[in-house]
Amino acid sequence: MEKTIDKFHPIITIELGDMNVEDVPTSKELIKFLIDKGYQAYEYKDGKILPHVIRDELYSYMIIFFWDYALDSPTDWCSKH
Repeated sequence: MEKTIDKFHPIITIELGDMNVEDVPTSKELIKFLIDKGYQAYEYKDGKILPHVIRDELYSYMIIFFWDYALDSPTDWCSKH
């Protein structure tokens, strides 16, 4: 997976939710991993695509998508296509 991310920088969607499972990274750790790879995290909230703000608490179920910083923002891209 890491080679694909580094080479192609795909748009990534992840279903998140912390269940306190041993040896499984937290949602926050997964988000930080992708941000460190050059991605911005976004969420769909109140009918809008908004940058995701990393939470300190554990995540309940949610879907976040990751967009490469090198691309236009998702809202700019959508308005062009």
